[in-house]
Amino acid sequence: MATVVTVNSITSVSDKPIHRLALSGRYDKVVWIYLAGALFALLPVFGVGSWQAAFVRLGLAASSVVIYFAISRFFRTTVRLTWLLLAISGGLVIVAILGTAQVNTTSLRLSGLNYQIYAALAPLRKLLPASFPHVHQNVLAGLLATFVPPVLALGWWGQRWWQRLYAGTCAVIVVGLIIVSSSRGALIGLGAGILGLVWFGLAKYPRLRSVFYLTVLILAVPALVFLLLNVLPGVDNGTNRLQLWQNTSRLIGDYPFTGAGLGQFELQSSIHGLPDKHAHNLFLQSWVEFGLAGFVAILLLVLLVARLLWQYRRLDEIAVGQKPIMIGALCGLLAMFGDGLVEYGSWGGKFAPAFLVLPALLTACNLTLPPFHFATIPVHKWVWLPLGVLGMFLLVPLLLINVGSIVSSPQLFEVTATLAPWNATPLRSLGRLALQRGDEVAAQTYYTAALTRDDGDWKNLMLSADFAEKQANHAQAVAYWRKAEAATYFIQQANQPSQSAQSQTNEKDLKLALEIQPDNLEAAQMLVGIYASTNRKAAAQALLQNLLAQRPTASLYEQAASLATTKQQGIDFLQQAIKADSKNSGYYWELGNTYGLEQPDLAEQAYKHSLELRPDFQWPVRSLADLYLAEKQPQAAIAELAPFIAKGFFIESPGPEYTILAEAYLATNNYDAAVSAAQKAVQSSPYSVKAFLTLGDSWLSKGDKIQARTAYQKVLQLEPNNTDASNKLEEIGKNG
Repeated sequence: MATVVTVNSITSVSDKPIHRLALSGRYDKVVWIYLAGALFALLPVFGVGSWQAAFVRLGLAASSVVIYFAISRFFRTTVRLTWLLLAISGGLVIVAILGTAQVNTTSLRLSGLNYQIYAALAPLRKLLPASFPHVHQNVLAGLLATFVPPVLALGWWGQRWWQRLYAGTCAVIVVGLIIVSSSRGALIGLGAGILGLVWFGLAKYPRLRSVFYLTVLILAVPALVFLLLNVLPGVDNGTNRLQLWQNTSRLIGDYPFTGAGLGQFELQSSIHGLPDKHAHNLFLQSWVEFGLAGFVAILLLVLLVARLLWQYRRLDEIAVGQKPIMIGALCGLLAMFGDGLVEYGSWGGKFAPAFLVLPALLTACNLTLPPFHFATIPVHKWVWLPLGVLGMFLLVPLLLINVGSIVSSPQLFEVTATLAPWNATPLRSLGRLALQRGDEVAAQTYYTAALTRDDGDWKNLMLSADFAEKQANHAQAVAYWRKAEAATYFIQQANQPSQSAQSQTNEKDLKLALEIQPDNLEAAQMLVGIYASTNRKAAAQALLQNLLAQRPTASLYEQAASLATTKQQGIDFLQQAIKADSKNSGYYWELGNTYGLEQPDLAEQAYKHSLELRPDFQWPVRSLADLYLAEKQPQAAIAELAPFIAKGFFIESPGPEYTILAEAYLATNNYDAAVSAAQKAVQSSPYSVKAFLTLGDSWLSKGDKIQARTAYQKVLQLEPNNTDASNKLEEIGKNG
């Protein structure tokens, strides 16, 4: 006779767990609040906003809600949930592999094992449509870190051996690609998820678990303090993270209830600091884009996760079949929160629809929780009256600020400036309106008053500096810029090609950056580049020598090599760069180029060393083959180029490689192969004079004068004064 055992809303009959049909919908409130925030956050877009960006975000939010309810309503049994988890595991591997292959090409400049893995996966891009967008490795890695804990949990607590083997294989692949990404946020998230898994894994050993987490706490707190004080302030992602978060909080101050609007962060952030695409923080971003409702929703999610972690810490009340589902979903959310401390990839981002999958799994598990009380001591009901009045006193000005920001009402700003004497937003908004009507005196008055309330307001400081400059008070302007830490801003302003029309402005910006922050290496190096590009080599060398005396670095030695007056001086500088950074394959490639044909043996050695560090580095392969060709070793050039081309992995157009290969085939009298390679060269580089010349030579060597004439004529279209093509055409005409 079958025994019936009831375990926390799970009824097991003869080892076949069947989920009850009634769902608690514990996360439903969070999801509805999230969606309400998305709709409410459309209000600011009616002012100055991008409706296209807003509707994209709204569509992502709506689809994520649909996915949540679809999973929580239709995956009601443990068997279905397990199959869903198996599908997630396989899907995650596909996303990890194809996503890594499609990562931004700038990431392919990595060295060592990371580069080799990217190079191995790159050919898989052919499986994706040409129009398929590239994905940033931090965004991809954040998604992988969030969803790998359920895969790990299935490998740990799966009921069948094949489930554990399958999940373990998937986990190894995905974790490996997370590590390859070198994304700091994803690694933090992965660590948080693994700690959560260990929390459950040590459930049977409470003393060991206590010792383990005490050790983690002792190690983690000093590490976190070190990170905040030393590492994080030095991270530069368009703007310093800490400064970016401060500016984001001021943006929240302008729109405390509705947020700045769906998809409007990049548009609005320029008013409060350096432009950036997002806040690099999940919690701040949720408030900026989804308003107070979105922020409350994610805080409720954090609270529910913490309560579930504590409630089910012993695992006794979880059915065996649901352990990987419930544990994996909880630890996945921990990973999302960990990654969310320094990154932003959900709640409106590209992968937003995926992030409500984990709460949906928990809802489908129908886990119970005891009532949550905000206070353990009973409070008399009349106490809530003064608390309510105080709350209204605080909230009404914020609401008026929000309304005033949307409708740009100076009257509301004046009222809120009085009602909220601690808030700089109304005064800043009044200053902005004064600037719009051309009243700079009134604007300066408002901005100065705003600085008395918030002396770290980036926009106020920058405008105050502008006012000081107009009044010829440069020292005061520099003081404002220094307080605003505006060196990064001026570097960004100058971070564009130094064309003749722009060079003067760029130079001024960089000099200001150095005046604000004299030890800013990036500004100094960019200024050296401008000096060099405008034929002021002596000034560039003098500045470089000064920098090298203060703080010698590999990149400075490399830059000094490019400005060297003699070949030996360039070699010496590059050798110093290699000494400072011996793993940089680019420095060996540049050293080989400097040796050149005058010292071919040393050049060959340098190119080969570069390729030992990065076997698929396109430029040293090209340079080495060209060297062999110049040294009358065409077979060696073919042996170097043919395998590389076959891999199909190129950082840039492979036209030069095909051209050199065609020349090598010509030198070995293999005319068919030469024509084939030359045709691929002109397809890859349709404006390359050398490629068409080689194609003409290949056809001529094969005896096809008509095709050769067409190729040489194309050369003259690209370069009318090319004597080689003219001579060949004349020769064909004489013999023709």
